[in-house]
Amino acid sequence: MKVDKIIEYIEDFIANKLNKKSDIESLEFHLYVIKSILKESKVGGTEENIAKIHEALHYIEGIKIQTKPSFFSDGKLTTMEELLLSHGEVLLPEHDKSFLPLTVLHYNPAPLPEKHHKIFGTIHASLRFYFKEHLQYERDESNLKSNKFPKAAWSFSYLPEEDEEEILNQPIGKWQNLLMMLSDTPKKAYVDFTRDTSILGMVGKTEKDVDRLLDYLIFLSDYKEEDKAMLMGWLQNNGGQENNRFIDLLLMSGEYTHGVLTDNCYSQCLLMDWCIENGKIVFNCDVISYTVQINGELKANDKGSLIVIEPEEMKTRSTPILRFQAKIQLELTEDNLLVKPTMVNLNVTSFTNDLFLPEKKPTVTSTL
Repeated sequence: MKVDKIIEYIEDFIANKLNKKSDIESLEFHLYVIKSILKESKVGGTEENIAKIHEALHYIEGIKIQTKPSFFSDGKLTTMEELLLSHGEVLLPEHDKSFLPLTVLHYNPAPLPEKHHKIFGTIHASLRFYFKEHLQYERDESNLKSNKFPKAAWSFSYLPEEDEEEILNQPIGKWQNLLMMLSDTPKKAYVDFTRDTSILGMVGKTEKDVDRLLDYLIFLSDYKEEDKAMLMGWLQNNGGQENNRFIDLLLMSGEYTHGVLTDNCYSQCLLMDWCIENGKIVFNCDVISYTVQINGELKANDKGSLIVIEPEEMKTRSTPILRFQAKIQLELTEDNLLVKPTMVNLNVTSFTNDLFLPEKKPTVTSTL
């Protein structure tokens, strides 16, 4: 198994390189904790619980470090995350570690000297290497860096109506109502969870991988225990790419074309990730539209202007027209009978003045 090599490395370090007379006690403590997490990841045969790999990465990045004072600066208390970043390591996104790892909920070991970055950096890099196929957050970061965004023509942040906590207009209300109805296809979302829709930055390669990631996600949340089975069922069936379909409905409503029906023809998802924020299950998405259809004509962005293109050109376009960045939070209806995805944050950026800022429209309420 992949983790066995890392466990052997840790055991060898403890047996042969750890100096119990001079090394700080918390060094041994951290090594035993990581070893324990990795042992727990072994679930029989050649299977590994990849949720535990996330926990191990998260734990390492959060280890407290005390840096040495120098002629130019005072010593400071920081985390392993900062040292890993300075050595070129790719880290878990902030939204995928906004909670404490399970292992540190009851312990607060002393900070380590920064010289111990080497041992933990090696373990961190090894985990990334052996489990790279599961680390969707690394591919997301690469996709984001590969995009060259032109100067924005305008940017618009949707806001909730007064006394409301969610963003709700006609297209978003329709999207919400559709998603509140549970899909008839059991575990329909698993197709997306094994491609590029991530859970805490990770994707599964098998159904069991996805089960374990969802179990971990829900366990970390603060919903009532009696509601967690309903949330699990919703995520299994409805937790896939359908959650970004509000984009299609906004465009079809003519939100940015003064009412003219618009189709999203070619787009790229930079981020589709389920995570935990303030105890709630949250979906972050970041989507770019490169080609749209308006009045039956395919259009692309050419130096800030929309031009008509041929169908065969559609997927060759690399200049964004629109960018949608959204945060969707899972709530329950007042009667606790349905899971309700609520839009809590939505920002739209246009890279052409040929599209228009949204007009003020009446707020609608959910029909379910």
